Amino acid sequence: MEYFILFLVVICLALFALAFLIPVLAVVFIVVALAAFVIGMGKGIVRYYQSLITVYGKGVGITLGVVFTLVWFGAMAGMVLLVLNWALQTALMV
Repeated sequence: MEYFILFLVVICLALFALAFLIPVLAVVFIVVALAAFVIGMGKGIVRYYQSLITVYGKGVGITLGVVFTLVWFGAMAGMVLLVLNWALQTALMV
């Protein structure tokens, strides 16, 4: 009987510790995923500009890279604005 109570206490302590461990592991996972995303984006942008410079030369390659990047950012901003506009219109219909 004493072992059973000890077993229950150990299980309860393990579940209690797990309740605190899961959020910590989730935060660590999110931080690692964001860091990997940023590093991958950095490497991708460097390779993108290197490819443009290799194909078109330094001046034209950098110019094309900047123009294409700004167009891409503009397209992303436009999509975000469309979604926000839709969300606001939907929220105001209530």
